[in-house]
Amino acid sequence: MKENLKSKKLSNAKMIEFNKEINNMAIFLQAIIVALLAILSVCSIFLPNLEVIPELLLASALLIMGYNNYITYKRRGFTLLYIVAGIITIVVIVVSMFYGI
Repeated sequence: MKENLKSKKLSNAKMIEFNKEINNMAIFLQAIIVALLAILSVCSIFLPNLEVIPELLLASALLIMGYNNYITYKRRGFTLLYIVAGIITIVVIVVSMFYGI
């Protein structure tokens, strides 16, 4: 019985550590995507064919920001706004790709 409790505590500790790793990766991914977004936004000024890539990066950055706000920072105020804006951005990208708007 004691061994079972010990293994549960150990597995809970591993799960908490794993969740911390996921949260750290999400913050790092957000920083990378924002940096790429800044670079590719400047590039898309000179090369208009690249304008879809910054839009996709913007959508993914908004979705990851919503995740980070909700899970990592525990600030739920803008979470819904970020997620809705990310989904709307994806819908606009898909519609513009198919209808050429």
